[in-house]
Amino acid sequence: MILPYKSGLCSVISKYGSRTDPITGESGVFHFGIDFIGKRSIRSNAMEIISVNDGIVTASKIIKTNSNPDWVMGNFVVVEGDDGVTVKYAHL
Repeated sequence: MILPYKSGLCSVISKYGSRTDPITGESGVFHFGIDFIGKRSIRSNAMEIISVNDGIVTASKIIKTNSNPDWVMGNFVVVEGDDGVTVKYAHL
């Protein structure tokens, strides 16, 4: 698996599938992504996010208020991969 951090130093903090919602506390809520958190290190690039596939950016958005319908994803970038796989990088 290619990790989304240039240094490769990260941990999974929320897996794909059913979970307890971290905001509402509701159990059994389906999570459609995998959440990573970068680990700090002495490397200058430890927190630099990279794409896990080659492709083109097809969308990006900076979310400024929770009245925006995309607020739950926070700032995000979408990369359409050369291999046909589209990856969304959210909570940026």
